[in-house]
Amino acid sequence: MKSRPDIVAFKPGYAGDTGYTAGRIYRVRYQGFSLIESAIALAVLGLVALLLLAFWRSSAQTQVKQAEVELLGQAKSAMLAFAYTNARLPCPASDASGVANCASGSQVGFLPWQTLGLADMRAGKMKYGVYRKPNATAALDIDLGVVRDRLEPLLTVGAARMATVVGIDSPLGRLNTIDFCTALNTMSSTITPASTNYLYTSNGSDNRNIAFAIALPGMLDADGALDASSAASLFDGLHATQSSTNPGFESPTRPQSNTYDDKVVAMTSQTLFATLSCGMGVSAAAHAHFNAASAAQIMRQGMYDYSFLLSLSAKMAGAGIAGATATIAGATSGVATATSSLALAVAQTLLSYGSVSALIVLSTAAVVINAATLVAALASMATAIAAKVIADQLVNDFGAVVLRAETLALSIEANARAADASGF
Repeated sequence: MKSRPDIVAFKPGYAGDTGYTAGRIYRVRYQGFSLIESAIALAVLGLVALLLLAFWRSSAQTQVKQAEVELLGQAKSAMLAFAYTNARLPCPASDASGVANCASGSQVGFLPWQTLGLADMRAGKMKYGVYRKPNATAALDIDLGVVRDRLEPLLTVGAARMATVVGIDSPLGRLNTIDFCTALNTMSSTITPASTNYLYTSNGSDNRNIAFAIALPGMLDADGALDASSAASLFDGLHATQSSTNPGFESPTRPQSNTYDDKVVAMTSQTLFATLSCGMGVSAAAHAHFNAASAAQIMRQGMYDYSFLLSLSAKMAGAGIAGATATIAGATSGVATATSSLALAVAQTLLSYGSVSALIVLSTAAVVINAATLVAALASMATAIAAKVIADQLVNDFGAVVLRAETLALSIEANARAADASGF
């Protein structure tokens, strides 16, 4: 701090007890700020104040943005929990009260924060959309806001003995997450190209159909289209004009700008399918179990067919015994006839003094032939009896296998139906 220049002052003498004293000259020194120094100090203080204000505003904005991100995250988590628990997504709310309204059939509206159990009234200012494309055919229905039995597994039926095995595609009357996952899978395979008639996001050039989207307005009406009469006045871009006939949301990747400061979270059907672990659950409950049930039914039918063949073999063995019995009877009769003929030929030979002796040879040959036939018939009988014993034993033994196969097929089918009923 600099001092001011010396000021010369004169102090005169005075008369006192000792008389007059001569006057003296004093140099008085005054100290303080000059105007320039004060101006500089004020400028520095102002700059510091501006810096502090900018830091405070930046910190406040950061805190607000962080709060918005957390709120969007909570809304997304609540949405996933609702979908997993209720086998559907919630319908949009008609207003900021946050109560879902499925009766309206709307695709877009406000976030149903009360229905979601999201205890934060700030969520009432969010917009929300859900993909809704109903179809009279259950397997083709993609209204993600309703619960419907969409799974139609290939179920092989025909458990009655010797019944014809038939494969049918039919809903089983169970409503759970598997049916919701089926709708997501159907959506994934039928949304190309994207349609703006159903919920979609847009980056200005490309559109993409999505399962659901949530939009949160920024702190400012960045696009300047403020309408105090509208609860959605702070939204920018597509969010300011969207409706059920134009259910568009801005892409979550759209950057913030002077004309846009909304924030968006969205999920495609594929992402939601993976997040809910639909692939593993549907593969097991809708395919693996019913494929095993069909295989068991086909195996059971094969068992029935083989059992039928064994019974035919037993019957053929019985027929062989009957044939051998008939052959034995015929051969026995032939031996008896040939023996009678031989006796007659001997008698005739004696009476004719040997003139018909050739008859004896022929009768003897007949006896030998019929005796050989009898021996062969007896051997055939033994073989047929042995075959019949074996065939009967196989039929008896395999009957127990058929019963086990039937029980197993019914059990696997019951498990498959239970898997569809319980979901995952």
